[in-house]
Amino acid sequence: MNRELLLSVRKPGRYVGGEFGSVKVSGYNDYRVAVCFPDLYEIGMSNQAIKILYREFNAIEGVSCERVFSPDTDFEKKLKENGLFLYTLESETALKEMDLLAISIGYELAATNILAVLESGGIPLFNNERKEEDPLVIAGGPSVTNPLPFGHFIDGVFIGEVEDSFDRTLKDLRDAKRSGKSRVELLAIIDADENMWTYRKHKEGRIAKKALWNNFGTRNLTNLPVSSISAVQDNGIIEIMRGCPNSCRFCHAGFYYRPYRQKKIDEIVEEADFLINSCGYNEITLSSLSSGDYSHLTSLIKALNKEYGERRISFSLPALRINTFSLSLLEELSHSRKSGLTFAVETPEDSWQRSINKEIDKEKTIEILKEAKKLGWKVAKFYFMIGLPFSYKEKEEESIAEYIDSIQKKSGLRINVNVGTFIPKPHTPFQWAYQLTAEESFRKMVWLKTYFKQNRNVKLSYHTPFVSYLEGVISRGDERAGELILSAYRRGARLDAWTEYFNKDLWEEVFREADWDVEAETCRERDLNEKLPWSSIDIGVNNNFLKYEYRKAAGARITSRCKTVCNHNCGVCNDTVLPVDNTKEYINISINETEKDSKQEKNTDKYLFKYSKTGKAVYLSHINVMNIFQGAFQRCGIDIEYSKGYNPKPKLEFAHPLSLGIESEYEIFSAFLIDCSNDEKVIVKRLNEKLPEGIVVQTCKKLRPYIQGTKKHSLMSLYGGSQYALTVSGTMTADNLYQDIENFFLEKGKEGIAEVKINIDEKSGEELIIDLPETGTKLSNI
Repeated sequence: MNRELLLSVRKPGRYVGGEFGSVKVSGYNDYRVAVCFPDLYEIGMSNQAIKILYREFNAIEGVSCERVFSPDTDFEKKLKENGLFLYTLESETALKEMDLLAISIGYELAATNILAVLESGGIPLFNNERKEEDPLVIAGGPSVTNPLPFGHFIDGVFIGEVEDSFDRTLKDLRDAKRSGKSRVELLAIIDADENMWTYRKHKEGRIAKKALWNNFGTRNLTNLPVSSISAVQDNGIIEIMRGCPNSCRFCHAGFYYRPYRQKKIDEIVEEADFLINSCGYNEITLSSLSSGDYSHLTSLIKALNKEYGERRISFSLPALRINTFSLSLLEELSHSRKSGLTFAVETPEDSWQRSINKEIDKEKTIEILKEAKKLGWKVAKFYFMIGLPFSYKEKEEESIAEYIDSIQKKSGLRINVNVGTFIPKPHTPFQWAYQLTAEESFRKMVWLKTYFKQNRNVKLSYHTPFVSYLEGVISRGDERAGELILSAYRRGARLDAWTEYFNKDLWEEVFREADWDVEAETCRERDLNEKLPWSSIDIGVNNNFLKYEYRKAAGARITSRCKTVCNHNCGVCNDTVLPVDNTKEYINISINETEKDSKQEKNTDKYLFKYSKTGKAVYLSHINVMNIFQGAFQRCGIDIEYSKGYNPKPKLEFAHPLSLGIESEYEIFSAFLIDCSNDEKVIVKRLNEKLPEGIVVQTCKKLRPYIQGTKKHSLMSLYGGSQYALTVSGTMTADNLYQDIENFFLEKGKEGIAEVKINIDEKSGEELIIDLPETGTKLSNI
């Protein structure tokens, strides 16, 4: 680990690993896998697919799985300048030395990141240029159900759900390596897998079939790394249902994950316990494509609130359908911290809603919003799309404005509106539809933005039209889209999903220089009988059904939701593959202790902790360390007192924020612990078992109770000073450094250095030890 390099880049904690829950790689495993989410660490660590892959692969005998994420542009540059390669977080192994790079692609805008990961990791970009010693590169995920743009970069694309099916593939690759098989023979294993797409298969007209995990449920509740730096979605996620029963005609995920399967309610409770007590999350998202359709959802939320409500654990739901939302569910959600209240309406007019197969009762929406306001919500969020097929294009922005105006005035809530551009995705009934050009979309967005500009109760944001157009280029494209991706990458395109990195001018230049009309080809309506670039993929839904649904959309006709007994004839269900409902309503959750009266007096004591921060923890910021300790207390079952008010915070106080990059052998903080009967040494032991690498609690001491009428001191006011050790090398001497520091303090009008000592170390050079005093009482006076 190159300390100087890491301290020269943004957020070095992205690149060091050592998180609580991460696998400790030791010894030799027959098959080494690097699982990659091609975006920055804080995005990748929020991704559910990466967590699934990490657990699944590390559970296989003889296989070790490590993580890698896209480097930020500064880190990528530093690696190249220093002749270094992108490496895995667990063992710092260069990607080119792994056996398999498994990339989970969650969205099209990760395309250039994939190339950056390959090249930074020392892996040739083109699959036909890779040598015997190079790793295999396999991709998967919902955004590569049209793999053709990636066909020359990826050795294979796994289609479908990894549980069970890909495990078998991985075992075959492990056994092949054990027996000394060549790269050509390993590629043959991939090509022979019925769930694997390869470019060779595509050219030969062979079909890759979607893998389906028919026994969807909970397994492998181990090996879940908890991010040491703040992730974008820093909460626990429970997938309560895979797939969706509603058949929205624009929704790729709804068709890709057919049939819907609901997780058993007892398994959800088991996962909640793991995420809260073993991982330390205080917010849990009950996730699915349509969580409101989960059977007996209200009783589930009620039971979870009963178990965890007093511990300030909140449970949230992603975007909901109005027709599955109830006032009783709203009541249960109101008991915990008010998380987002989000509704995906998509389009405002009744006939347009029937065309997309998603009816939304406007009056019920208003009724729910009024009740939400009574229960303490102040803001609701709505999602809309423009450019949907069979809507009146000249009127759609006006209709959205009228709809939002109406529900805002009648509900009294503030409304946040997000508007996106419809993209006709593969394997949906709308895959043949026209896509708005970036210019057409932009005009509509500007109209909406202008309309709501003076309305303080409505905040409108929109997905950048050119970005949506680019997503269409990749998701609907063929090999030529791959050439565009490569051209943009070589010109510097990186992290295109991030506004601050996206370079529209660069992409426009790439499109202009292409020898084909990119806009016309991307946006045009397809003929129902033409061969599409993704025709070599079979996700289980037959093409005739998709055509039938497209024609029904033109007539604004509704298709009923999927059921366990279904006559839609989409092609997915058979004697062994069927939708699965949760049939259990009541949960036998055993409360950890006898139910307590929330008003009962609790004993709270203040403890002082001494800890060290060294090694990998040096690259974590002060706020990261505060969050780490909060999670560690929760993981070891020690309750912390919280402040009062609308947004309570744990009562942790750190004496002196330590700058990023500095090691410390003696840091202190205090915490108010509730009903803690543990011996001080036991507290230290339990905390250290739940902390990431590099942070070690050395001692803790229970402080004497506060005496009424005496002055309260903050920990910082009692701080006496710090002793720093600086290693000096090169042309700088300890004497010179000492004089520079002394002059700095004199210029600032501060006292000079209180004490200095110079040590000579033959290996590391001179070491300067300095004491910097602080005004205030010495720590020993506590």
